[in-house]
Amino acid sequence: MQISLIKKIIDEVKAGRRGVFCLLVERLGSIPRSSGASMWVYPDGKTEGSIGGGPMEYECIKEAIDMLDKNDKTRVRAFDLGGGLNEDTCPENAVCGG
Repeated sequence: MQISLIKKIIDEVKAGRRGVFCLLVERLGSIPRSSGASMWVYPDGKTEGSIGGGPMEYECIKEAIDMLDKNDKTRVRAFDLGGGLNEDTCPENAVCGG
């Protein structure tokens, strides 16, 4: 986890702005980022940091925006990158085996 991202999140929260903190808790197989990778998602879908990019990150951003819309506090989500996440968001499939 990057200290600069944590400082940015602290500034956002202190200023009363909303967002969702996304954290890659565990990885199995081959994926671009290690456990501990993190990202802040703003209500408009912009981000700071990265949990790995591609369709997994796209789906995570969608989940974060939904959390903000529903005022959810916590979600845990597992992504299987072995065969792609969703044909609509990943027509070429994200076959990295993670």
